[in-house]
Amino acid sequence: MNPLKRFFSHCGKPQGRMGRLMVRGMNLGHKPIASWGLAQLEGEGAFQRIGEFGCGGGANVQQLLRKYPDCSITAVDFSDICVQETRARNQAAIDSGRLQVIQSDIAALQLPAGSLELITAFETVYFWPDSALEKACSLLRAGGLFLVVHELDGASAQARFWEKWVENLKVPTADELTARLRAAGFARVEAIHRPRLGHLCVKAWKEGESADIPPQ
Repeated sequence: MNPLKRFFSHCGKPQGRMGRLMVRGMNLGHKPIASWGLAQLEGEGAFQRIGEFGCGGGANVQQLLRKYPDCSITAVDFSDICVQETRARNQAAIDSGRLQVIQSDIAALQLPAGSLELITAFETVYFWPDSALEKACSLLRAGGLFLVVHELDGASAQARFWEKWVENLKVPTADELTARLRAAGFARVEAIHRPRLGHLCVKAWKEGESADIPPQ
């Protein structure tokens, strides 16, 4: 395998030394897109029970802990490297009881249904099967919010380039992701574009009286 392609193969599931380098690079390189994505939560309330799914190196967990000082977070990733890095970066939050970090595939995650108010997924849904989207919906309470943040929009030529370089990467367009989320059980979906940079944020709400969101 081409050495560069071998390195990028760790985007989906970082492993070993190269995977650790990838994760630490993601923590730094994805900071601007993560900050933009978190800004889309303004006005959505003060969440207390949050899931950070596909948590990578734990940088976004750290931002969420700061943004919502009264929250508790369940961070999930199926890479042991990502779990280790997230725990190391956020050990104080683990010690205080605000954070638990779980190694699991999202679709197989064992948490109580309806136990979360917000689930975030940064740069990870590219790799998710529909069963993982359905699991996310089932874990949200009525009216809960699922935030998906992508640096790439599937409508761009850049997306096609990275699909060739990263194994199992599939970059959806806003319409494709919206359709998948609605099929997974979400009542309303809103896509937010950042045209100059090609970024995409999608917010999906689970039907329920607590959010007063009518189904579409």
